[in-house]
Amino acid sequence: IDDKVKLYNSCNTVVNKNGKYYGYNTDVYGFLNSLKRCNVDLKNKKVLVLGSGGVSRMMAFECAINGSNVFITSRNYKKCCNIRDESAQRLGININVVSQHEVNNNFDIVLNGTPCGMYPNELNLPIPFCKINKVPFIFDTIYNPKETLLTVLAKYCGHKAENGLFMLVEQGAVAQKHFCGLEYSFEEVEKVTEKIEVNPININKN
Repeated sequence: IDDKVKLYNSCNTVVNKNGKYYGYNTDVYGFLNSLKRCNVDLKNKKVLVLGSGGVSRMMAFECAINGSNVFITSRNYKKCCNIRDESAQRLGININVVSQHEVNNNFDIVLNGTPCGMYPNELNLPIPFCKINKVPFIFDTIYNPKETLLTVLAKYCGHKAENGLFMLVEQGAVAQKHFCGLEYSFEEVEKVTEKIEVNPININKN
């Protein structure tokens, strides 16, 4: 297994090479390449991660590894503290835990790893938008609907926002490199992303 599988205890791609099995985690690269495609540099950025599940943990760790000042918040304060403690023990990097009441607009990037806003609950938000309505870049890992309420509101306020559909396709493209030795450019992944039919916010219709 590769280093990312060891770090996250999560493997989503397995390749049989002459009877030996090799495990990889491609979600990490789907996330990082999504930010790279948006010209988002994590170094020295103040980042807020919403949620304390597996994808939030991965994003918090990767941002910390890439030089961000990371803050994490969720309804489960204890799980956030576990992520903070694990980051300190395994990476030697500090991650800050904040309550949702403490969140304000003083962030460069917000990353949503919660399912809030996913179909069929498209009108849910992971945090009151007034707390983050001045943040320059918001990334939402949700891809159904194609434009979540979070990304719609961010764009309405004149900010940059991205959903999780490119991340989904990109991690699949990275898996193809392991499976078949194929490499795809951002432009090729973009074409596939554009062809995937996921409805925008449309209440009572998937």
